[in-house]
Amino acid sequence: MTVDTDHEPFNLGACRNAAVELAAGLGADVIIISDADTLPPPSALAAAIAQAGDHRLHIPFDNCVYAGTDSPPGLANGGVHVVTPTFWETVGGQDERFVGWGGDDDQLVAVAKCLVGVVRHPGLAVSLWHSDAERICAQPNRDLVGEYWRAVSNPTAMRKLIAQR
Repeated sequence: MTVDTDHEPFNLGACRNAAVELAAGLGADVIIISDADTLPPPSALAAAIAQAGDHRLHIPFDNCVYAGTDSPPGLANGGVHVVTPTFWETVGGQDERFVGWGGDDDQLVAVAKCLVGVVRHPGLAVSLWHSDAERICAQPNRDLVGEYWRAVSNPTAMRKLIAQR
């Protein structure tokens, strides 16, 4: 299903939080959060779904290539996340203080890495490339995601960040 919110400018965290709440309300035990421009390998997606009951963050690829570029495959924190409602509740969902684009996927990975764990399934995802103008991460987002990465090895500090939302 497609989920959006009325936030202006667009707020990905709010959108994802609403999507998980809606899916959980419909009885979903596994939720796939997928950007429209990212295609994971089917076998890795199936493995992520099968293992999601451990309530960790599952990313159904360990490398990503950007279509339309000559860049080599690399690690990406966003695109597709396989989660459970229990996972989402444990990590406090996504931080809605991120506005526009940038930092939100790193925030989710940092919190998951600190509190419950991240599982990357082997495979190559394909994502559409966006020009630099579309990919700019505003300074407030960079500052906020920096706070999450600085807390990644300190669960007490991470929980404090979550409580500040």
